[in-house]
Amino acid sequence: LDGARTVRVASVHPKAYKDDRCVALRKEQLAELYGDFSAHAGEYDAAIMVGDFNLHWEYEDSSIVPPWEDVWPRLHGPDEPGYTWDSQRNLYVQQFLPLDHRRMRLDRITVLGGTRLAITPAEIHMFADLPVFPEACRSPSEPLSWLGWLGSFYNPRWYLYPSDHFGLSASLHISDDQLSGDGSD
Repeated sequence: LDGARTVRVASVHPKAYKDDRCVALRKEQLAELYGDFSAHAGEYDAAIMVGDFNLHWEYEDSSIVPPWEDVWPRLHGPDEPGYTWDSQRNLYVQQFLPLDHRRMRLDRITVLGGTRLAITPAEIHMFADLPVFPEACRSPSEPLSWLGWLGSFYNPRWYLYPSDHFGLSASLHISDDQLSGDGSD
């Protein structure tokens, strides 16, 4: 890139939980964020918004409004869900929510289109989606007895994951050619 450019980056964490009141509040919070980006559009050349969007339902994906684009489905398509909160895989989640079996794509990396610089997603993948001590893990299908649950307080190695969420990492091509969008910079 020639000359100084400004990329505005925001990390977000709207209201959690899946009830109707929280869904409505999340939609309002994201609309407020988009409004703030729009109000300051002349102050940056490109924009990226990342974080735990807490979109618990697939229909909430429409809360990410154009010209914003969610990088995961763009690169992986609709057949690879990309769950970043997966109580079926993440034994840490099973530790504090043993009856929960939800799988959700709560975490997102989004880019703003139509800015002075083109941001073209090149790659996105999950990380921190494996146990810290894989040799100590029990199978997720193995029943958790009360004795086993109590014993976990003394030996937490079997369920320890880096977080209850899996992380996301993306490579983004940024170019002066706002119209190209093909990553050939």
